[in-house]
Amino acid sequence: MRKLIYLLPPALTLVIGAPPAFSQSQVQSLEEVVVTARRREENLQQVPIAITALSAEDLELRSIENTEDLQVLLPNVDIRGNGVSGGAAGSMAIRGIPGVARYVDGVHLSGNQGSLENVVELERIEVLRGPQGTYFGKNAIGGAIQYVTQKPQDEFGARFKATLGEFNRTDIVANVDIPLGDTVLTKVTAASLNRDGHVDSVTIDESYGEVDNTIIRGMLQWEPNDSFQALLTAEYNHKDASMQANVLFDVLEGIRFGPMTPERYNAAGVQFTDELYAYGKREQYLNAVDYTGPGVLFDSDFFSANLAWDINDSVTFRSITASRAFDYGNMREYDATDLVMFDVWTYDEVEETTQEFQFLGSGDRYSWVAGLYYFEEDEIQKFQGWQRWELTGMGAAGPRPRNALDRGVRRDTAIYAEITYDLTEKLTLTVGGRYSEEEFHSETYDPAEPLGPPQQPSFNLEGPIQVVGGEPLVFDVDFDALTPRVTLQNQFTDTVMGYISYAEGFNGGGVNSRFDPTLPNNGIIPFGDELLANIELGLRSDLLENRLRLNATYFTGTWDDIQIGETLTPGQNTVTNGGEAKIEGFELEGLWRPTDNLFVNFTAGWLDTRYTDLGQATLIALDTPFPFAPETTYSIGLQWDNDLDSGGSIATRLDYGWIDDFQTFRDARFQASVAANDAYGLLSGRITYTPAAGNWDVAIFGTNLTDQWYRLGGFSAVLAGLDQGVVARPREIGVTLRLRLQ
Repeated sequence: MRKLIYLLPPALTLVIGAPPAFSQSQVQSLEEVVVTARRREENLQQVPIAITALSAEDLELRSIENTEDLQVLLPNVDIRGNGVSGGAAGSMAIRGIPGVARYVDGVHLSGNQGSLENVVELERIEVLRGPQGTYFGKNAIGGAIQYVTQKPQDEFGARFKATLGEFNRTDIVANVDIPLGDTVLTKVTAASLNRDGHVDSVTIDESYGEVDNTIIRGMLQWEPNDSFQALLTAEYNHKDASMQANVLFDVLEGIRFGPMTPERYNAAGVQFTDELYAYGKREQYLNAVDYTGPGVLFDSDFFSANLAWDINDSVTFRSITASRAFDYGNMREYDATDLVMFDVWTYDEVEETTQEFQFLGSGDRYSWVAGLYYFEEDEIQKFQGWQRWELTGMGAAGPRPRNALDRGVRRDTAIYAEITYDLTEKLTLTVGGRYSEEEFHSETYDPAEPLGPPQQPSFNLEGPIQVVGGEPLVFDVDFDALTPRVTLQNQFTDTVMGYISYAEGFNGGGVNSRFDPTLPNNGIIPFGDELLANIELGLRSDLLENRLRLNATYFTGTWDDIQIGETLTPGQNTVTNGGEAKIEGFELEGLWRPTDNLFVNFTAGWLDTRYTDLGQATLIALDTPFPFAPETTYSIGLQWDNDLDSGGSIATRLDYGWIDDFQTFRDARFQASVAANDAYGLLSGRITYTPAAGNWDVAIFGTNLTDQWYRLGGFSAVLAGLDQGVVARPREIGVTLRLRLQ
């Protein structure tokens, strides 16, 4: 049986994989996957944590081009665009909990700006479910997503991938491995990803929701001897696209939280009706926006150094050092019309620094890891907003321009350790914990200059933001927590393992730092940290003479001091701490190989969420569900590998994923007044031909083959009388050619 060796982060339990597209060999049983999930090589089926990992070929065969494409393929995982920001920023929830940490090669990436990564030359994506309080302690209260890049190879080689498709899609990805000797390997990756928008304006000649992404990555690996290795990575990521694909779904009626903005417009003689603007109600990819300026701007520079030194046969030292700086701008048309009812431009400058030290050791019956962690983030954000600009001479209902600037500095330090000990030949105990401290410094400015009429943003991503408006309002808060993890696992047979675990996750608090003179203390109010305690029972099994891999997980948890964003009035947002909530659910993942050429993989998730204590929150209700937490999700994939007489092969694959209805609001007023996001299912397919030589392949693929109309963003301006958000892309057909030179 062939083994696949993956160098994974310390928490992994399930890889559902397809055979490599270039391989012509067939085996009669499922491949054993060996991982270093706890920093040592282990059979994946013997590691007691809930995770799904998808290899590079899994991603290719499923036509996964962006992290967002995973949302219907993973149980109890929701990955989508963030409100009207759409693909410019991500919104991620696992088991209904939004605290999901992101990592690239072990380096944490903060914030949701640009978080929906395009899949370019990855070895795999790993999705860890549940609190990851020991190793992935950086706010991984709900789970973690890690991107693992392909490393330099020891032989010269090049790989090229070109994709053409609808909406003028033109994607080019090139990778070149260049060994500089026996001890130094290098690699260069370059990608240009382009696609037109899919929502057209009826007002001007413009389409929204386009893709325009350039990625350049360089890697150098130095291995002077068998005991030391250094990997240096530098990456530039640039996005410059039109505004996101937002549409107006409904002009709300019969909801009374005060006079609705559309009513005020109609009373002033400016038409604002469903018939005129609500294209989403008719499931049309249209809006009435007349904006032509920058919609999504993102520039990121990333550097990292991963060092590993085997001190002796039983102890290894590792160091991860990284820095990232990015600029981010986003224009949001909250009304999706040519009116200036609610237009917002935000601009961020962020700098991050990471340093982590790890010590790993092992003995005859035990293995252990200990680490030190430091992270610092410095963010400046400028906010400009224009509301109700056409309503002149109407007092409080008239124009309401807003201009604000704030700065936040967060420093996280942590120490962690975990030991795994074999009590008997079958029974193993794992005990670990992480102590975390977070310090948050907030500076909020009330800019002195008035905000003029709506206009194109007067600044760009070049140079710093000018701080104006006198002395800032300063606030400092700090938080700490000890998050333990205890696991007892039993190897019932050679192919069946079960475990029970208890784990906690911690998410530090912060400060509501957006200056707002209409709120108490000008809106500069702190909020506390939150904690999730989770119990998990898991079963990992390879059955039917290793033709069926069946893994099941039951979990139940208590979420305390929940950070809840509340919208008091239009434009007045604050975060406070709720009391307590309960989660409970079940996850099933499987891979079945009934014949040598047929693979069937499947997943299913069931989830029950509810608030049990309101705490300081005022706008949620007891026993209401979490937003973005559908009760049921499932997926099924079929792959048929057909060997041809010529020596080539054809791989045919279909994938279908389904998501139940779910709420997009915590606010009980809106849950009762606005319909939940409708259930939807997505079907994708791919046919790949590989010749006998195996050095190229060509594929025809389709995504959203049933042309399902569904929304990605969950934002609705309910207090203003509108239901608006980002609509997903329609059916798209394309062709991909891959070349491999060696």
